Amino acid sequence: MATEYRLATPLTARLLSVLVKEGDEVTKGQELAVLDDAPSQVALTEAQMQLETARSRLDLLEKSGPEPSFAGAVVEAETELHAAEAQHQRAQAEADEARVTYGHKQTIAERSRRMYQLKAMTKNQWEEAEVARKEAQAKYQSAQARLNESEVRVENAERLLEYAKREHDANLQAARLDVQHAEKKLEFVRGRGADSHILAPRDGRITFVNKRIGEVADHNDVIVSVMEPASLWVEAYVDAEDLADLKEDMPAEVSFEGVTDSHPGRVVLVYPTTESGRKEIDIPVGRRQVRTPANLPEVYQAVRIELEGELPPDLLAKLLPETTARVKIRRW
Repeated sequence: MATEYRLATPLTARLLSVLVKEGDEVTKGQELAVLDDAPSQVALTEAQMQLETARSRLDLLEKSGPEPSFAGAVVEAETELHAAEAQHQRAQAEADEARVTYGHKQTIAERSRRMYQLKAMTKNQWEEAEVARKEAQAKYQSAQARLNESEVRVENAERLLEYAKREHDANLQAARLDVQHAEKKLEFVRGRGADSHILAPRDGRITFVNKRIGEVADHNDVIVSVMEPASLWVEAYVDAEDLADLKEDMPAEVSFEGVTDSHPGRVVLVYPTTESGRKEIDIPVGRRQVRTPANLPEVYQAVRIELEGELPPDLLAKLLPETTARVKIRRW
């Protein structure tokens, strides 16, 4: 065993690429996988538009002087708000229709894929269904983008109307606060976009790849696992009756399946033996697992053995999950 980092996605997204495989050596900061950041890009565009609007409004207020024509500004803002709300209603209807169509095409494409796999449909029919799904998806994304733009316009119009109804100094202060808020939002959205790239937190080796390209990873789904081999240990299981004879710092030798030479180690943790701590466990039999269960006691306890010194690269390359280890502890 070793320190293992399970790298999970901070958002629900489709996996665009997996750049490593199990057993690969990686360095700190190396890119391991990439998530689809299209939703983040839409949010980034929206945040940039909000910031530009906030800065433009602030600049206008600062240049307008202390006595702007509030009456005309109110009428203008109300007119813009009505137009923005009408645009938003149209965009909402288009987005709803596009979403329903996309869901329908997606269902057809998935059914066609299964039928093609069962040889109940030709490849051309499946590909036609897939093309229709992608077209519907593009239309839905476009409609969603227009909806987002209309929402931004409504928000800006509402702010504009609110500004027009305030005194100039109050408007100026609010505009400054809006700029600060928009800047923080943009910084946050940019950070979320950076999270679409899964990077190695340490030098190590890939021990587990959980997702494939094209799969959708939910929030906090583990994408890959990285093992840091700087500190390796093995858990050995001994008869509970012999546990009292084992002490910490006792020397040990550890050999691994497929490796000729053994490696020195020492006992670093002896789990306490109590009646409540004893467990009866069925030992599985098979490749890379215990092969002679008849030679093991029915009740046993775990002892942690830490490997000493620097492990050779050829040994590290052979250490994979479920690799069998044999431990010899020299008692004092």
